Amino acid sequence: MYTIESYKENLEDNIDICKISILSALVKEKVIDKDIAEKWCEEHTIILKDKSIFRTLSDKWFNSNKEKSPLMIVVKKV
Repeated sequence: MYTIESYKENLEDNIDICKISILSALVKEKVIDKDIAEKWCEEHTIILKDKSIFRTLSDKWFNSNKEKSPLMIVVKKV
């Protein structure tokens, strides 16, 4: 049985695979250097985060009726 958290984890894993594929393509097309791409890939990940309360309030101010979906955030390891 899937829970929202396990679904998010699975989706984050798939997003991470996409991140690697995109960077590989950029290296192959010589848009970015391989060493820079590898370093960026090691230091960054993409996570899913539910909208913050501030985002929800701003949506209400602008009368937005958009579906509540998680945001994708790029996070750097420090």
